[in-house]
Amino acid sequence: MFSISINKAQLFTSCATICLALEVIKMDTLQAVREMLAASGLTPYRVAVKIGRHSSYVSQMVRRGSVPSADLLAEIAGACGYRLELVPDDGGDVLTIDGGASSSG
Repeated sequence: MFSISINKAQLFTSCATICLALEVIKMDTLQAVREMLAASGLTPYRVAVKIGRHSSYVSQMVRRGSVPSADLLAEIAGACGYRLELVPDDGGDVLTIDGGASSSG
């Protein structure tokens, strides 16, 4: 299992999304999914539908304790109004994982 950092608070306006990094919290992946669901006000069912999965996919994943892949985590984050970023400890460039991108192969 790996840990990710997410912004705890996001402020949404009608014209643009403004992110306020009030506090950065470290948590495990499943806890991050639970927090994103709670903060977004979306049900696991609605998130699953938004990302093109079976309606019970996200709720079963959380209930079973299954850790999503980085791509799936990015898709869930995007559906909840978040983005998945990899932030290097040395202050280098931040990498964003685009959950909307799919590859075939």
